[in-house]
Amino acid sequence: MDSLDVLFPDQIVASRQGKVIGHTLIYEREVSSTNEVVHSLARLGNPEGIVVLAERQTHGRGRLGRTWISTPGKSLTLSVLLRPPIPPARAPQLTLVTAVALAAGLRSETGLPVQVKWPNDLRIGGRKTGGILTEMAGTGRTIGHVVIGIGLNVNPDPGGFPEEIRHTATSLAEAAGAPLPRQRILEVVMDSLDHAYVRYLDEGFEPIRESWEVLSDTIGREVTVREHGRVVRGAARGIDDEGFLLVEAFDGTISRVVSGDVSLAGEESSSEAGTGASSSGQTGS
Repeated sequence: MDSLDVLFPDQIVASRQGKVIGHTLIYEREVSSTNEVVHSLARLGNPEGIVVLAERQTHGRGRLGRTWISTPGKSLTLSVLLRPPIPPARAPQLTLVTAVALAAGLRSETGLPVQVKWPNDLRIGGRKTGGILTEMAGTGRTIGHVVIGIGLNVNPDPGGFPEEIRHTATSLAEAAGAPLPRQRILEVVMDSLDHAYVRYLDEGFEPIRESWEVLSDTIGREVTVREHGRVVRGAARGIDDEGFLLVEAFDGTISRVVSGDVSLAGEESSSEAGTGASSSGQTGS
């Protein structure tokens, strides 16, 4: 394995004592799904902030039941346990919190123009480099726990991706023109998410919403959304204070999109097309 791809989990954990996220890091060569491992840890009563990282998932998944593909030794596929003191209706906001955190952190670290596509994609130049899968367990009135899955293409060669996503997916290394240190990118992911999550709990969703709209490559674009059997077409105008996508139809009416498949005009791919799908998002969970 190239030295830039080697991970040193003990060093990361040592630097994260006192932080919400990453105080415990479980690093595995192979698991069925990082999200499933974290769900199991949550059911055993473990505290929030535990991170499970795997080089390979045998049953990784993305949104809407899709499969997530990641490249061992080149990608980052991880899941995080959270226990936010918020009502279940607000849990979907955590996908946007994570997207904003990662996009901003990666921009700062690499200088790459990482953007977010509603609801769960990280993109560079219109091509997907990462994704997020958020899963909640609770009683209906309260949240038991939330699992945030993250998949990020760091150094894989997109030429090795499956043919159907080869032209819609990219990696940080391809965009940067050179491989990046995976250890440092993992540190940035955890630092950025930790900061954004604490801020979200302290200040609410509004600062996240404002940052999301600055980082979005969706706003102002013509979109087609397929949501639970209905199709919504129009211009994306932003997100509301709950995190739902606002789409203005050609007759001026505004629809709130809670979830669904989003395609941007001129692009064939939906929000799940990209580097794969794992329990962490799009190159990951």
